[in-house]
Amino acid sequence: MKTAELYTMQPGGRFYYDGGWNKVGLAALIVSGIISVGWELSTQMLKRLSPNNLGWLIGAAAGALLYVVFMRLANRK
Repeated sequence: MKTAELYTMQPGGRFYYDGGWNKVGLAALIVSGIISVGWELSTQMLKRLSPNNLGWLIGAAAGALLYVVFMRLANRK
């Protein structure tokens, strides 16, 4: 790992992404948050699924998977 790349604000830096924001990562975070909250709503309020407290775990797993998939689709490593 090139540690200096973590701290550069140069547009050509490895971690610069889109003006310093990783929009792909933000998209994965938002979608996984929706999945997590939706899961909890489905189990606790709507009673569509059996009661459990797995929404955070499912959201975290979905976020990790979505991040990897989205980054590969965007040709980022």
